[in-house]
Amino acid sequence: MDWYSSAKDEVNQRLRALISELAYPDPDSTPSAALMRAVAQQAHSSDEGGKRLRALGLLAFAALNPRSDARNNSDATSSPAATPTSEPLDPFALDLACALELFQTGALVHDDIMDESVLRRGEDSAWVALAQQYSHYSELFHTSVDQHSQVVGGRGLAIMLGDLFATISLIAANNACSQAQAETGVHSRTEPQAHAQTHAEPQAQTQAAQLASAVMTAMLTMQREVEIGQVLDQANSITPLDNPEEIVANCWSVYERKTASYTSIIPFTLGLLCAGLDENFARLSGFEIGRPVGIGFQIHDDLMDVVPSNPPTGKPLGGDIREGKRTILLADALILADPDDRHTLINLYSKSARTNEDVAQVMAIFQRSGAIERSWQRLQQLKHSSDEALDKLEHALHAQASSQDDSQAQHQQQASPISEQAWERVRFICARMLGVK
Repeated sequence: MDWYSSAKDEVNQRLRALISELAYPDPDSTPSAALMRAVAQQAHSSDEGGKRLRALGLLAFAALNPRSDARNNSDATSSPAATPTSEPLDPFALDLACALELFQTGALVHDDIMDESVLRRGEDSAWVALAQQYSHYSELFHTSVDQHSQVVGGRGLAIMLGDLFATISLIAANNACSQAQAETGVHSRTEPQAHAQTHAEPQAQTQAAQLASAVMTAMLTMQREVEIGQVLDQANSITPLDNPEEIVANCWSVYERKTASYTSIIPFTLGLLCAGLDENFARLSGFEIGRPVGIGFQIHDDLMDVVPSNPPTGKPLGGDIREGKRTILLADALILADPDDRHTLINLYSKSARTNEDVAQVMAIFQRSGAIERSWQRLQQLKHSSDEALDKLEHALHAQASSQDDSQAQHQQQASPISEQAWERVRFICARMLGVK
């Protein structure tokens, strides 16, 4: 099995276990527990079907560790994703990767409530499914709820489900850190050289504590950035349409905070921390690589709202248009379109709702104005920026390995070069997120 499929399978398996363990521990036996069990079951349903790009991004960067990468020096293949893997993933990195996916799922649950999206990955959105469960639960007590109350109940339950995902994301990360610290203490106490090197145990435990602190700081920072980005996105939704340059500026900020922070910046940073990089270096490199990748991810997502994708995303085309969402794609169309088309766009987006005919008209303007082509150009520019940042990281790690002097080599495990496959996987994941080659 190729690395991409194998790693994704391990992530999915571990996610199922974590949700079962953390979503509803010690279930109640009271009648009201039936609704909580439904919410916990919805947690499994909402988590299914994701591409797991955030988790795979973390795991790919975590492999940029000379001491752990030597075992994966298999023969080169034509595709980095097709590189074989026979070794299980590092449990610490795997649980951090799953923590990211848990937060991602919770963010999507909340997004669908705010956007009033009824579909997610081709299935009922969580708030729609939970509205049905809310109605069913009321029937258990021989009461009935009207449609409005059913919708309100479903949204309320989905808000709590999204909050629950955010919480168990942090619990999963914290548990992984605690387990790593405990294993470090056991390992250092059982090392054959531990008695000769009395400083080894406290040094190892200090490093483990520093890593845990860096990980939890990154996780909390990510959640705060997404929350700020969500507020900025709400503000951008009422930006005047006659000021497209301001829409563009707002979108850059929203895309960085709301999307890039948890899609690439923090996943890449956590991966580099797992690889043993210094916290400041990991944070800087994660940002320099992750910012263009994450912004590009959102621009590509905006494009997929108007350009059919293969395979399909599970969401109907034109959803952002129906919502009246302010995107860079819309702003570029307002800037590039002729006066008549610009006037049409402003009129259509000023309506309280847009029909299928309206959506088709907007898509046509996006195409003939050159806005779609402009988005593809933006993606290529962002890929160039991420490639430059990746080259910078590769050169820095190579220089770091080359500068290791003989005295250090006598006291440390000898580092082996990071394999080309490991770098190819990182570049493959970045290109996959950007949607360009």
